[in-house]
Amino acid sequence: MKPFPFYVLLTIALSISTVLCEPSFCKSDRAKSYLCSGDEGIDGYDTILADLANDTFDLLINGGRFSELGGRPFENFAQLEILWIIGSRLEVIKDSAFIGLIQLKVLTINGKLKTVEENTFTSCPMLETINFPHNQIVNLLPFTLAMAPLTNLRKVEFLDNPTLESVHENDFAPLRDSPLSIIQFTRCNIRKIGEGAFSHLTILRRLFLSENPLDEENLANALFNITSELNFLELNNVNVTEIPRKALDHLSNTKIEELSMKNNKFQTIPAGSFPKMPNLIDLSLSYGSLEWIDAGVFENWPTLQKLDVSYNNKLTILFGRN
Repeated sequence: MKPFPFYVLLTIALSISTVLCEPSFCKSDRAKSYLCSGDEGIDGYDTILADLANDTFDLLINGGRFSELGGRPFENFAQLEILWIIGSRLEVIKDSAFIGLIQLKVLTINGKLKTVEENTFTSCPMLETINFPHNQIVNLLPFTLAMAPLTNLRKVEFLDNPTLESVHENDFAPLRDSPLSIIQFTRCNIRKIGEGAFSHLTILRRLFLSENPLDEENLANALFNITSELNFLELNNVNVTEIPRKALDHLSNTKIEELSMKNNKFQTIPAGSFPKMPNLIDLSLSYGSLEWIDAGVFENWPTLQKLDVSYNNKLTILFGRN
């Protein structure tokens, strides 16, 4: 079937604002995407959702005055696989909010979200990816408790949550049996991480902690007893002035292949500053303050294929020191 766009303009009764529902490119007779935007309370969106096709595949709700999402607004959307709720004032998601979304695979919520109730995701057994960017999350535990029943969960993002300052030791304990393999915490305000906070995640492969004010002690806590399955770590622009050897020691028994430490303040890399990383392929140290790297450090990276030290303007000696 040749893709084509078509548009439907819906107006909520007794409201001065209109809501645009835009079915995007049609993938099949039963694969439709809608964009609903406006400044409506949850009753208004209920009205809109009641008018949409039950076989909607992809739904984006933009805006909204509601601070709580409850009721059963999506109970007739058994075919929905992708749901976006963005630009809203949503703070709390109730247990009943996603009843009916039995095929939902990707959920993105961007607003003022602070917490979710414990059974929020029990109605979404197929969820694989959950994104919570640009919210006001403070405590992770309610979220991980709610995610515990999800046996298909692969990726969780908490990108750009400036109110998130701590990851406690047992925040991820509810996910000890989860298939979760990717966690994104870039541009939060995380200062403290409990020892072994990520050790509960037995198949974690990709961890993003960039642009958080983390010192070496808390980086070491993050990597303490980390799973051997870890193969990617991003530590760009964190609060270290020297190579965090104590933290990196925990990587020596992992499958780490890619390590990014861009835009940091350390000036030297002595021979003993990195532990052995027998699987390391790609190391990025760009946009930093590097002045020299001791050639001896390369003995700990026997499989290294790419070293990026670009935009270190003071770097004059790469192999050895005068």
